Amino acid sequence: MNRNLVFAFIILFMVVSCGASGNARVLVVPTADTLRPGQTNLGYYLHRQSHYLEANFGIVDGLSMGVTGIVRDVQFRGNARLRILEESVQMPGIAVGMEFGSKVSLYGTVSKQLGAAGVRGHLAFGSGRYSKGMAGVSAVINPVQVKTAGGYQMPSMSIALEYDGTGLNAGLMAQFSPQFSAHLAVSDFRELGLGLNYRIGF
Repeated sequence: MNRNLVFAFIILFMVVSCGASGNARVLVVPTADTLRPGQTNLGYYLHRQSHYLEANFGIVDGLSMGVTGIVRDVQFRGNARLRILEESVQMPGIAVGMEFGSKVSLYGTVSKQLGAAGVRGHLAFGSGRYSKGMAGVSAVINPVQVKTAGGYQMPSMSIALEYDGTGLNAGLMAQFSPQFSAHLAVSDFRELGLGLNYRIGF
């Protein structure tokens, strides 16, 4: 078996053992979810050897807007996502989005729970970096935070697998509190990625 593949699975196993996120989501593929009005999401992530800083805001119900800074290239990319249909037991969530900077990308995205509780599928397709399509599956492993005998609180956990239009990403997320989460990922079984996310509500 390929040594890099073995290495990637060892890292994923270690992260599962230590904890990852209860708020299931994919890593790069956009979902049909939007922030609630007054919520602010601040994040940093490393993906495919590029560093990103981002801030997203819930403007009104069903509309999120934000900005992403790409550190290496010193460029900024704005984004907006509008929810068209809220996810229900019968119907998927549907949203449309736009990213604008040096280039403009438009996309539509669909998210839906896939039978088992905590398992969701996501599809996105559009122009620009979405022209090849994107797809992902996220699953909650441990939906609640658990206290160990030593008093340490284990985070809730989720895992995600996705195709981002370039290649495969696999990752695990740890939700340490309602405000703070982190993730560790592997792209194409060779490049490590990570992220930190802090959510503020007003």
